[in-house]
Amino acid sequence: MKVVIIGDSHTAQLHRGILALQAEDAPALREHEWIVRPLGGGHLLPFPFFKAHGDHIAITQPEYRKSIHRLPLKPHPDARWHGFSGALHTARVFRHPDWARYSVPGTDIPGIPLSSSLLGRLVDDDQRHVMALLLAMQSLGMNPFVIEGPRPFRHHPAIQTVGAQRVIAIDGFFRERMKRWLSAQRIPVAEVPSDLFEEDGFMRDDLRNGLDDPHHGNAAFGRRMILQALDVIAASGAG
Repeated sequence: MKVVIIGDSHTAQLHRGILALQAEDAPALREHEWIVRPLGGGHLLPFPFFKAHGDHIAITQPEYRKSIHRLPLKPHPDARWHGFSGALHTARVFRHPDWARYSVPGTDIPGIPLSSSLLGRLVDDDQRHVMALLLAMQSLGMNPFVIEGPRPFRHHPAIQTVGAQRVIAIDGFFRERMKRWLSAQRIPVAEVPSDLFEEDGFMRDDLRNGLDDPHHGNAAFGRRMILQALDVIAASGAG
């Protein structure tokens, strides 16, 4: 069975995870053919990047079209599952320096009060086109599922400008809101296992992708997330 993975820059670590499992000759991985095709940088996801047609999805964003012209992928129209990376990467929201002035709903963080409805709108605005893409994929019978991005690393520059407590609070709000929406749409999520992050919510340092990378995981992280994806596929009864 073919499994296609598309999405933001975190697909690179997922590809590295597949290669690691292939090197181990992992039995569960052998049951599927894996195709990884990144769209490109996640900074473009909050803007229109596709158009849905009756039998396919046309990618319209010029940078993304360099990698993918349409979905389903023409060489792989028979792919049974399509994993998407990008719906649960929260840095675009939490890294804005203005957060240093605000409180976060549900916390005792000091600052200008911010309602949960307004924060929810910020999340929805960031994910509007991603959500539309997932629904379009679902309508075409592509069986989309979401592969969660890493939680914040404690070396992210936003820790210095926004503060650790705000970063974790905004990250948690974002993930919870999106996961509720995904559950309502019956779109499965390959979640980050709890042993990959610390009690305070930050990712384990040994899973970071080098000293100069503020938010990507490494091959070990990608490996675990592919195992999580395999669990999603197996739970569907389609594996």
